[in-house]
Amino acid sequence: MPASPDDVIIAQSGYTHPGFAERYERYRPQPPVALVALLTQYAGVARPRLVVDLGSGTGLSTFLWTEHAETVVGVEPNPTMRQVAEERLGARGLASVHFLDAYAQDTGLPAGTADIVTCSQAFHWMEPERTLAEVARLLRPGGVFAAY
Repeated sequence: MPASPDDVIIAQSGYTHPGFAERYERYRPQPPVALVALLTQYAGVARPRLVVDLGSGTGLSTFLWTEHAETVVGVEPNPTMRQVAEERLGARGLASVHFLDAYAQDTGLPAGTADIVTCSQAFHWMEPERTLAEVARLLRPGGVFAAY
């Protein structure tokens, strides 16, 4: 079966090379905690029921929400990056965090359920029109999307 255009992008990114995910995890900057207060304020919630993090990589931007949301879903199509995220998750034992093997433009998550959808340093890898349509589908009325 031929590779999809999305799979080709992942292969060309270099993110699947041996050791890349571990270096990414070690050296990539953490998102600022102030982002949580800002986005929850914009969404009009003290504690989001669902935060969806698109292009979650090794989980750096996903784990930011563990103490601040009921459920957090990291969406990551790259198995190498997702494996590091899942290993971190296993070490922490967090039942409220899940990682999904999917592309940002087709998450398969239920419509209208996310209070907040984020995309940290990954939107440039995504197909913008289809991804933004998926974000709009995921968000509940008054929900917030932040690409940073």
